[in-house]
Amino acid sequence: MPTFTLELWRVIDLKPDAVDTDAWLGLNDYPIFNEDYRATLNEKIKRHFMFQEIGHETVEQFTYSMRRKMHEIMPLYNELYKSTLMTYDPFKTIDMRTVSTGVSEQESEGASESLSDSNIDAKSKNVASAFPQVQLAGNKDYATTGADANSQTETKGSVSENSNARNTSNNEAESATSGYQGNPSELIQAYRAAILNVDLMVIAEVDPLFMGIWNTGDDYTTTQIGRYLH
Repeated sequence: MPTFTLELWRVIDLKPDAVDTDAWLGLNDYPIFNEDYRATLNEKIKRHFMFQEIGHETVEQFTYSMRRKMHEIMPLYNELYKSTLMTYDPFKTIDMRTVSTGVSEQESEGASESLSDSNIDAKSKNVASAFPQVQLAGNKDYATTGADANSQTETKGSVSENSNARNTSNNEAESATSGYQGNPSELIQAYRAAILNVDLMVIAEVDPLFMGIWNTGDDYTTTQIGRYLH
């Protein structure tokens, strides 16, 4: 028997047949990280407080406070729920990956030109005479045979050369480092300390909505079941 107000199971018993239990208790529309988890969390809350008395004079006050409380606390606890879904290796404190890329370009351009010019002018004269004639002298030479030869050679040359070269190279390097630093036992302790029971944390937030006392056996409420307590 309740002492001061109604126990939670009696509040649920007052629910009209056409009304959903979670909606009756104000647990149907608070924000939650995964809608599929709403029924699980609501069931834990109801089971935890099933035989505790509500901390309000009327059912309406209680359900209003329950809905308000869940809307206030769940934005934070939703983030905690998400963090519990993360998986990681507690012995992996170092996980670094380095990627470096580079592009190098080389371009060279050159020009060369050479010019050569040569001019050769040669003259020769060959004469022959039959002795005992006088020695040849001046323009009054006497000879039985003679030959004059004149030659001139002129050579010109020009060479021009242009060169253009371009080289491009790409390079990429990747390195990875993983492992742990520190005492393995300390890493295990830190991992255990990070484990959270978010459901119990939510339940602790809801606890002030209930009387938080044990039944003394004294009856301070009427046995009449109605919408309001008298």
